[in-house]
Amino acid sequence: MNNITIFGRLTDNPEVKATNDNKAISKFSLADNHGSGQDTKASFFRCTAFGKTAELINNSCQKGHRLIVNGRMEEEKWTDNQGAQKTGWNCIVSTMNFVEAAPTSGQSPQSGPPQYNQPPQQGYGAPPQYNNQPPQGYPPQQGYGAAPVPPGGYQQQPGPQYGGQTPQPPAPPQHSYNQPPQQPAPQGYTAQPQQPAPWSPQQPQQQGQQQYPPGWDPNRDVPF
Repeated sequence: MNNITIFGRLTDNPEVKATNDNKAISKFSLADNHGSGQDTKASFFRCTAFGKTAELINNSCQKGHRLIVNGRMEEEKWTDNQGAQKTGWNCIVSTMNFVEAAPTSGQSPQSGPPQYNQPPQQGYGAPPQYNNQPPQGYPPQQGYGAAPVPPGGYQQQPGPQYGGQTPQPPAPPQHSYNQPPQQPAPQGYTAQPQQPAPWSPQQPQQQGQQQYPPGWDPNRDVPF
């Protein structure tokens, strides 16, 4: 049973051809590096694909692209540019898998892991950034002892201070209690002003006058 799997890199862009019945043909070479360091060696494999596989390779692959192909080996003969007959082995590709995307023009293919956008790192000693913004629709948090913010987004302005003293709040109004409500005077009636009562000074008691109980006669039963 003749079956081979090749994992290699395209040495050049695929050569596009077609059969007499207009079926696509793709001819290319794969280089397989093996060994390490100064002992690295390369093996080259000529490959040919037909039909849909050839169309996919012709439209999607270029020099430097890595592929995995599976097929069978056939001996072929061809004539080189000097007219000499050559004999070699060719892989007739049955299936093909992509290993990486085709590199753009002027860039070499990269085989490392995919790179992701990393957030910018802060410098040494820089404080971490936190998001303490309040959610939309809610008033901002106030610190301890801060005056409350009135609704509507306006802040109360403090009153002027004189001489470094804190302004005192106004005294509450004085109310009179236990006073009957005054009835309005009827029309056509003139209220007479009240005359003050005549003042009569109290006579002071005479000093030395003896006080007797009621019913007592001082001139009776007085011994001689």
